[in-house]
This record gives sequence, structure tokens and C-alpha cells, in this order.
Amino acid sequence: MKNLIVCLLLLLAFSTVFVFAQESVFDLANVEQEINKHGVPTLESVDKIGIEANKLYLEENWSESAKAYELYYHYCNLLTNLFYKLAEPYVESQQDAYIIGLYYPDLISEFENLENKLYYYWAEKDKAILRQGICFFNLGNHNKSLPLIIQYLNVNKLTKNTSIGGLKMWNEARSVLYSIIGYEE
Repeated sequence: MKNLIVCLLLLLAFSTVFVFAQESVFDLANVEQEINKHGVPTLESVDKIGIEANKLYLEENWSESAKAYELYYHYCNLLTNLFYKLAEPYVESQQDAYIIGLYYPDLISEFENLENKLYYYWAEKDKAILRQGICFFNLGNHNKSLPLIIQYLNVNKLTKNTSIGGLKMWNEARSVLYSIIGYEE
């Protein structure tokens, strides 16, 4: 009974994952193109790029930071899709999730870990978009900044469930947008 309850709770959590993963269609041509352009991602290599991008951002090296965040975004996007693909049999339908949980209860912790990684790289992907937009804003390139800020705000809606970190990033995006259009808060 305990496994059934856990499966049902995970089912509710994973139903939102499906919506997120829909943004980037997972087709082989797209994956091959990304790998040919940026290389095969590993968790270690992607995390190193993120650390370097954050370091450049804190040093206010806007030009290099924008480039690093662009690369980081592509890798995080690919990892997000890969983690979704690993969990797809579990999240594809409610009936399948229930059946998998009953027959393979040992997979529950694996699917929980996959969900955590998926959400981590999803959030990092969004952070990369925002930070890249801020870099271009600080370089005075509003033509490149504005679409990135809008993309960030389109994906990250402010809700009652928004985390403190999410609220901070949302406010950063809003402040940049206000500055670009010349709106006084």
C-alpha cells in the first residue's frame, strides 16, 4: 500500500514534467545537430561550464559571460531533454506510471532522482537565458537582451508557488525590461 501511495504522489509530480518537456521537441535530428555543434554533454562538463559562466558574470565580464551562458543553455536544454527521456516511460501516462510502480518498486527512487536532475537543469537553463539577457543589457545591446528577457518571462510565471530564488530572478528580469523600455517603477 505504501508503494502505491508513493507511486500516486510521483505520478502527480511527474504530470507537470510532461508539460515542461514539450517545449523542446525531442527528435533525433535536433539532438544530433546539438551534439555536433556543442559536443556530447556530461554532468561534469556541463557543470564546469555553468561554474565558469557564473564566475565571468560575477566578474562583470559581460561579453564572455554571455557566450558561456549561451553554451550552458544549450547543454542544459539537452540534459533536460535526456533526463525527461529517461523518465518518459514513467510519465507518459497515468496508467503506465501506476503499473510500473507496482511491478518495479525499485525504480521509484531512480525516477525521483531523474525528476530532481530534470528540474535542476531546467532551472539552470532558465537562469542561463536570464543571465545572458542581463549580459547583453549591460553591454548596451538591447536588441539581443530584450528577446532573452521576454523568453525568460514567458517561461517563468510568477505564482504563489514561486520560490524566493525564482522571485529574485523574476524581479531581475522585470527590472531589466523596465530599463529597456524606459518605464519608471
